[in-house]
Amino acid sequence: MAHTSTASFSPRPFAGLRARLSEAVAATAARRAQHRDYRRVREELMALSARDLADIGIGRDQIDTIARDHAYGA
Repeated sequence: MAHTSTASFSPRPFAGLRARLSEAVAATAARRAQHRDYRRVREELMALSARDLADIGIGRDQIDTIARDHAYGA
């Protein structure tokens, strides 16, 4: 009696894995870009004097929140 296989093989066996890896790489790149944006905004605001911050209505204790909202959304 001959055994026949009913399994079908995909012409691209790792297509799903490649797609997931591509998505993970893209998500990591997006998170890194957001974090760079956060750091840039925070550093720029931290470089301002207390008077400059007061002129634009920001307290030094608000800088982290403002930078986080700017980079990651409110």
